[in-house]
This record gives sequence, structure tokens and C-alpha cells, in this order.
Amino acid sequence: MKKQLFITIVLCYLYSMPFAQNVQFDRYYTMSTWSMGRKTLEITNKGYYVMGSNNYWVDSTGTENRTALAMRFNYYGDTIKRWEYSGNDSLMLAHYGFPGEDQLMHGCIVNDSNLLAVGITQIYNPVSMYDHDILLVMFNSDLDTLWTNTINCPGDSSIVPYSIIPSQSGGYLIGGHQNNAVNGAFTAFLMKLDANCNVVWHHWYINPFQSNVWSIAEAIDGSILYSGSHLQLGGDGDPILFKVDSNGNNPV
Repeated sequence: MKKQLFITIVLCYLYSMPFAQNVQFDRYYTMSTWSMGRKTLEITNKGYYVMGSNNYWVDSTGTENRTALAMRFNYYGDTIKRWEYSGNDSLMLAHYGFPGEDQLMHGCIVNDSNLLAVGITQIYNPVSMYDHDILLVMFNSDLDTLWTNTINCPGDSSIVPYSIIPSQSGGYLIGGHQNNAVNGAFTAFLMKLDANCNVVWHHWYINPFQSNVWSIAEAIDGSILYSGSHLQLGGDGDPILFKVDSNGNNPV
């Protein structure tokens, strides 16, 4: 009897862990209008994690709100947990008719058990309603929030991150685009954070029209590559690939 019970427990464990990871599924998750997932990650034996946003109407007046969204799924595609964040800026609501926009754009695994998500949060700015700041959220593998932080860049009416990766030298690298509040320049940027997510350096790459960073990678020698888009005069867009040194300086 003991032997039979032991075999049953072992078989149940084996089925629930490694084999479950090979299950294929096709799921649709009905939420609200314009909900989306932007980044998918896996923590071994914990399941899948999706980061994105959820857009919905707040009330009968038609007030719109977009919240940052994270979801955890098991290996069968069943929802385990759902997390949402909204800044609910009352000044934004009073001046512009909606409480702000929050989204998660990308994320990475930290120390094999936590997730660091990056996105945008929106606060009131008397100059521009599109004042997006960087939103950082650290989750554990149960999708519990460990901390949240924002990075504001004075002089920019908007800074939008599209990619984050762990850096070989410690900390993290973020890339995206930013808008200058004075001259309207729309430029690609790279930012280095230390292990506590404090800004170490922040560089932008001048383009007289428009440029963007969509993806980042580090070379073996520590230099940084980023790919993105570059808008030419006349509206034509071209792909770009840049390589800068480990401090984000000068194409190499």
C-alpha cells in the first residue's frame, strides 16, 4: 500500500511539473476594450507571465482609463493572478477628462525568481497632456508587488521605454524614445540603471526627425547594440542598428 501511494504521488508530481510545460493551448481572455499583452516571460516551474495594458471606460460619462496590466498563467493557460495599476491622477482628470495612462511595455527575469517590468505612467503637466514617465515594477514569482518606482526626465514631455534587459556589468539597460518639451525633438534613448534601479546614465541620439529604440542587446565586449526605426524627411521610415560603448557613448 505504501509503495502504491508513493508511486501515485511521484506520478502526480511528474505530470504537474515538467510535462505540463509541453502542453499546447489556444486561449482568448475576454477583458475590456483594447486590452493587450506586450511581453511574455516564463519562470521555470512557475508558469507564464504577460505584461501589457487594459483599456476601459471608467463610468457612464465615457471617461477612459488605461491601466498597466500583468497576468500570471499556469502551463495550461489558466489565469492564476491578475494585477493592474492606475495612477488615477485627479489633475489629469480635471484638466483633460481622463485620469491618465499606464502601461507595461516590457520586462525581464531577475535572479531566476523575480520579474522587473517597465512601462509608462502619466501625470498632469500644465504644458503637455502627454507627460509620460517611466514606470518600474518589481514582482516576485507569485506576481506580488515588491516595489514600484517612477523615473521622471525634466524637459521631456514624454519618455517611453520599449525594452529592458539585465546588464552584464550589473543593473539594467532601458531603451525607447523621448520627446523634448521645448523643441519637440523625438529621439531614441538608452538608459543605464544600477541594481537598485537608480539612473547611472541617460543618453539620447539626435535625429532631426524621429528615431526609436525597439530592442537592446549587449556584445561580448560590453558594448551595447540597439535596433529601431529612423524616420526620414518625407515620412519614409528605415530600420537602424547602432553600436555604442558600455557607457552609451559614440557609435563604435
